[in-house]
Amino acid sequence: MDVRFSIKEKILLHLLDYPETKEKIGSSEHALFPYHISQSGIADSVTAARGLISRAMKDLIEKGFAEEKLARVEGEKRRVNIYFLTDEGLKTVAVVKEKAENTVVLLKGKDKLEEMKLSEVKKLKKDAGILDLINAVADDGTLDLGRIGEEKEFIVFSEIAPEPVRFFGRKEERTKLKRWLDETHPKIIVVKGIAGIGKTTLIAKLISEYETKNVFWYRFHDWSTLKNMLTRLSDDLCLIGKRQLKAHISSKEGDDIEKVSAILKTQLKDIDCLLVFDDFHKAGDTGTGFLSSLVGVLNDVDGVKVIVMGRWIPPFYSRKDVIIRNTVSEMQLQGLDEEASKELLKARKIKTNLKELYLLTGGHPLCLELIDETGVAATNIARYIQEEIFSKLTEKEKNALSIASVFRYQFKENAFFVADDEIGYDTIDRLVDKSLLQISGGVYDIHDLIRALFYSRMTPKTKSELHRRTANYYLNEKNPPSYVEAIYHLLKAGDNEKAVKIALENGQSIIAHGYSDELVTILKEFNMNEVQNKIKNMT
Repeated sequence: MDVRFSIKEKILLHLLDYPETKEKIGSSEHALFPYHISQSGIADSVTAARGLISRAMKDLIEKGFAEEKLARVEGEKRRVNIYFLTDEGLKTVAVVKEKAENTVVLLKGKDKLEEMKLSEVKKLKKDAGILDLINAVADDGTLDLGRIGEEKEFIVFSEIAPEPVRFFGRKEERTKLKRWLDETHPKIIVVKGIAGIGKTTLIAKLISEYETKNVFWYRFHDWSTLKNMLTRLSDDLCLIGKRQLKAHISSKEGDDIEKVSAILKTQLKDIDCLLVFDDFHKAGDTGTGFLSSLVGVLNDVDGVKVIVMGRWIPPFYSRKDVIIRNTVSEMQLQGLDEEASKELLKARKIKTNLKELYLLTGGHPLCLELIDETGVAATNIARYIQEEIFSKLTEKEKNALSIASVFRYQFKENAFFVADDEIGYDTIDRLVDKSLLQISGGVYDIHDLIRALFYSRMTPKTKSELHRRTANYYLNEKNPPSYVEAIYHLLKAGDNEKAVKIALENGQSIIAHGYSDELVTILKEFNMNEVQNKIKNMT
């Protein structure tokens, strides 16, 4: 009994529910469209990762079944792409709908299973669409009417990878990565390269085309702790019913690597997943120790692959793992080739001196993204950003990047307004277009090079004020990891009294959710020994 439908078929069925979209587009440029025809809305309805929706929509558009347009969408503060069916798409979806209605499932009754077409099931559940019924069908072909509308569980990104505004070249690297995903061994691939060379962009592109929903992404920071990373991983495993790691890390032996490895050996045994560790050069000894143990775990589980990225990679594996055991593969990322570099420059409306600019930058993607539109470049990217990029920004753009440089993690767009009411969406959009800000899934980030340069240009008074306002942003989030960040920013702002108050008031909650190590590390950094001891006594 085959009740499977492809993501593209599900998208067509979903868009069929919004026939008026095409006519509405021409009515007014200020028209507001439903969230459900945006990429995120489609992902929610189809119950698939957003990266898969992006790939599927591109294919549907190329085949002439759908069109896209930038528009205002309910709940979104900036314009996003919306999608609607073409006349050819309407013809195609009619065939898909007929197939769906004639699909036979096993309807669960009180004491029996009854074979029934989905068209007949729909008569019993009149408020449900045909896609709702398809999403509610279990892997064994059974359908419980009570499951309709229930969210399908799958691991989502713990930290969202930036969506590349532009992607060119890397054909050889992408081919190697896709082949690696399909092969049983090696289980781990290490991707190395200098800052801004495109490691994160390449892997984010790969994942957007990866046909498996179970993806865990963790980006290491200088202040990351093993317990924090394991907490994120355990949260994602809980989404698919694997709760043993979550229960373990809440104990006093929660970050015992040997015990964690034993748990992962059983928890990862029967799932297909991809673990991605970004900026691993910041992992520290405990992170390196964990990855070393994971090498052994992977020998006993099938279906699990690991990607490790960094400017350099702390030694968590031996040369035997690469040469003899075939456990680890390595990839050294270089600049883009000449053809891809020229394509990127042309996409940015730069039409002259293309070869010279390629030779000057060595194909370095960040340099190519930031090169002046007149085609003038500097040999030193840091000096170039200061002298050419910074000098040509508006005051609002400079303020927005100064705000972004204060954040240690990805942040929502309302962070700009907490710190400066004068910054508008047009300012934010321009910075994204210039690749000075990155956006993915509604959250923003800034590249390490740009963050360091803009933070260093601020006066101590400005830094203090922005840290204070950033703390307020996190306090409004009202959750344990946000309290930890608020404490950090209050200490950076010099408001030790308020930082201590929040730490003591929320200490138990912070500990219970696995963020005690991060908090203690922050308190230690600012020599808050008395508070540090009180927090430790709470554990």
